[in-house]
Amino acid sequence: MPANDRVEVRFPVSAAMAGTARFRVAGVSGGAADATTVELPVYTPATSESFATYGVVDDGAVAQPVLAPTDVIPQFGGLDITTSSTSLQSLTDAVIYLEDYPFESSDALASRILSIAALRDVLDAFDAPGLPSPSELNAAVARDISTLVAMQNDDGGWPFWSRSRPSEPYNSVQVTHALLAARDAGYAVPQSAIDVALAFVHDIEQHIPSEYSQESRDTISAYALHVRMVGGDRDIAKAEQLYSQRDGDLPLDAIAWLWPVIDDPAIDAEIERDIGNRAVDTAGAVTFTTGVADDAYVALSSDRRTDGLVLDALIAVRPQSDLIPKVVSGLMAGQRQGRWDNVQENTFILLALKAYFDAFEAQTPEFVARVWLGEQFAGDETFSGRSTERDRITIPTAQLQELGNTDLVIAKEGTGRVYYRIGLRTAPADLTLDALDRGFVVSRSYEAVDDPADVSRDADGTWHIRAGAR
Repeated sequence: MPANDRVEVRFPVSAAMAGTARFRVAGVSGGAADATTVELPVYTPATSESFATYGVVDDGAVAQPVLAPTDVIPQFGGLDITTSSTSLQSLTDAVIYLEDYPFESSDALASRILSIAALRDVLDAFDAPGLPSPSELNAAVARDISTLVAMQNDDGGWPFWSRSRPSEPYNSVQVTHALLAARDAGYAVPQSAIDVALAFVHDIEQHIPSEYSQESRDTISAYALHVRMVGGDRDIAKAEQLYSQRDGDLPLDAIAWLWPVIDDPAIDAEIERDIGNRAVDTAGAVTFTTGVADDAYVALSSDRRTDGLVLDALIAVRPQSDLIPKVVSGLMAGQRQGRWDNVQENTFILLALKAYFDAFEAQTPEFVARVWLGEQFAGDETFSGRSTERDRITIPTAQLQELGNTDLVIAKEGTGRVYYRIGLRTAPADLTLDALDRGFVVSRSYEAVDDPADVSRDADGTWHIRAGAR
């Protein structure tokens, strides 16, 4: 090196993984020496891609083809396999939310009755912590029944808050539903209150105010038909007439309530197709798209409640549908602090999950789940008794590339049902990707504050920003 000069020496390096890269540079000249240490952060790639599939194993095994990822960063991501013996995570907080709900409106009281009457056995099966004792829950239901019976108007309906106020159509239908559920669960309910309530529900159209939108009127009418069926009065003709009058153009809540009542094969097939078309399938869940009328509040509508209603209908009419476990996954993932957003959502989702438990998880799990990737054994897990625990196996991306294209096999030995999710997460080697287009795209641009020449962009989309520029 010439005296009083400097030389730049470059060493090409690449990061093996995310974290902090450290290197030391030392210089020696005669008897003098010096050194410095440099630390550079290596971030997780900002751009990643995720794919997932999920399903169940009732008997034997299932095989899922796995293609080795290409053009990806091998140090990032991998294949995650999650297995469990139940699709239901803790439901305790949702029930506690309804139990502790401070407002005693007719719909809130009905919601508490519906959920406790339906969920007692399920919560006992999972030994749910934090829940009031069975005697406390039974006392709460009995108290709520007495309050609702005292609140009932002479026309058989219910107001929001106090007797002699106008009967609210939706509230009246839901309270009738709750009293029927309580009676069927063994609680004491005056038959006279049920009889006059069913008469109100039978003629629900006469009690719906004229200012209600057609969507809200149809939703309440459909719920009334559903509740009549729960009470043993299945009016197939009226249900099919309501569907045909609107040519199937009904709110999804109404369709979900009508579907179990309808008997016509053509309408049945049309509803199944419509629900499939409205399903939004993502890597982690299935939800449903539906329009919302300006006065949707009169039927206390919400998106999550719709998902719960559709799940309940699918279990009743299409128990073999592969949408069912996906909808359950979506509902469980949508919990916040262990519950959903409001009284209606918690109630109807809990009812749907109770139906799911009865249909698919009646057997107490006693099995071993095993996983193979190609010829390699990936792991196993024993499930004994009811539990919400989940087992997770992760196979790094680099190992997937070494194995090449192969099959992932999940097998079950014993009684019960295996729920699985197979998720692949990778980071593309080329971090410049086209924007996701779902009818609209999001783009980002940069502009210099001081000098426009400080920022430029190449034709391939690469940005150049002068160091220190604002």
